[in-house]
Amino acid sequence: MKLKHILRIGAVAFASILLLTACGSKSSKKTVTLATVGTTNPFSYEKKGKLTGYDIEVAKEVFKASDKYDVKYQKTEWTSIFSGLDSDKYQIGANNISYTKERAGKYLYSNPTASNPLVLVVPKDSDIKSYNDIAGHSTQVVQGNTTVSMLQKFNKNMKTIKLN
Repeated sequence: MKLKHILRIGAVAFASILLLTACGSKSSKKTVTLATVGTTNPFSYEKKGKLTGYDIEVAKEVFKASDKYDVKYQKTEWTSIFSGLDSDKYQIGANNISYTKERAGKYLYSNPTASNPLVLVVPKDSDIKSYNDIAGHSTQVVQGNTTVSMLQKFNKNMKTIKLN
């Protein structure tokens, strides 16, 4: 059975092991592509021009002894990870990716290894002192991530925040 989409929230190990056991040819190595943004330290980032970080190093260890698979590490835009998985351009996505029910309907997740609380960061002299104080302000967001959906839910239920 060919496993088309693997997406990771934490350790790439579980998903990678499933990929190793679930598909592939025994006659020659198959190249699988792991897509990441490469700017999410400590999970995936560049150091001296090379991708590293927890997600990348776990994947390297999982695939190091594989006689079936070689991994190509591809730095890409955040939203390209999902469209690349959908089109089979990428077989693995690794970038501290948050769990959502919608994503779980399409992708296989590993067990989580991290919890990332969202926080507001504002200048010390800002009039924003709590989450409710952000109404009427604007913020930059990365389209397609869970922060966007959280702010959209906030807008729907309480206040209006401009998303740039």
